[in-house]
Amino acid sequence: MRTAAGGSRRERKVSTREADPIGDARTRCKVLLVDDEEDFAQTLASRLRERGFQVDVALSGEEAIEKLDGAEATTEDKPELS
Repeated sequence: MRTAAGGSRRERKVSTREADPIGDARTRCKVLLVDDEEDFAQTLASRLRERGFQVDVALSGEEAIEKLDGAEATTEDKPELS
């Protein structure tokens, strides 16, 4: 590419992977999104998924507890919860 002065400059492509060092960590993160407004919850969940998060949606506290009961995490994984 030529500049107005007649010189040239190089353009460097930067991949999003290179620019986002925590991208790999996001794919391992699981998010339980709880909100009673289904449209809002689904919109937010979609945006989080676009950014690489694994998202599960619960539309009530009761549904969230049911989903957590079946989760792999235990209080051994999170000692502050015991």
